[in-house]
Amino acid sequence: MKSIKNFTEKNIRALYERDQAELAKKSRIHKAAIWIANFSGTVTFALLNFSVFLFWILYNTFGHAFDPFPFILLNLTVSLEAIFLSTFVLICQNEISRQADRRHNLDLQINILAEKENTAISKVLIEIARKIGIDESKLEELKVMTSDTVPEEVLEKINEIENENTK
Repeated sequence: MKSIKNFTEKNIRALYERDQAELAKKSRIHKAAIWIANFSGTVTFALLNFSVFLFWILYNTFGHAFDPFPFILLNLTVSLEAIFLSTFVLICQNEISRQADRRHNLDLQINILAEKENTAISKVLIEIARKIGIDESKLEELKVMTSDTVPEEVLEKINEIENENTK
């Protein structure tokens, strides 16, 4: 069992190191955008915004009003912050989407390889079963599994069924 844990840990580390290498390739501006998007989704950021806005409102209500009610300058500031934050969040989401696409492609390739391996194993099992005299009728389900799966045909069938259900 220890070797499986080591193998799993090795794979996790490899993926983590690849992610870190991809991040290292990003420009400083891109890294900053990702950091800002990540930071803007924290409680610290929410509390910081709340504190600044509360201070602004109180200072302009009871102090030296440079932005009196209805706080037009505050509204402008909040609107600009929303525009920039939404842009940073979209940049971060695009990055997450690209990473998910790469991992999806990796999963797909691994699944295709596993399918080919399982097909080969099924063929060997049938040959072994025949050599030891197992009744052919008991091998019918296994025989079905010896045909190669063609991903394009599977995708075509998925599209066909999806189209039936959207009509």
